[in-house]
Amino acid sequence: MIELRLDFYEVISALQDVLRKKYGAELRLNYCESGVTVRDRIYKTKKHKNGKVMRDPKYGFPLKEFDKHEEKYFSLDEQSEFSFYLEESDSE
Repeated sequence: MIELRLDFYEVISALQDVLRKKYGAELRLNYCESGVTVRDRIYKTKKHKNGKVMRDPKYGFPLKEFDKHEEKYFSLDEQSEFSFYLEESDSE
């Protein structure tokens, strides 16, 4: 597994490159206005009508079902850092 770590300025620089190359827009991004919105899927435990937790018949772990989406906002500053964990693929 490979860890790719980017600091705040590398992320801002990459975003500016994408905007310039893909959209032809020359924008200067200000760190005060930078932020990330993450949309997570929230799951809840499945239950029978009587309120008892439903379990997997073979392994016995509680069954989950999708409940809703939840958005979280994170502001970025000069100390922010992103880490991506990547696995190499066998196919080329």
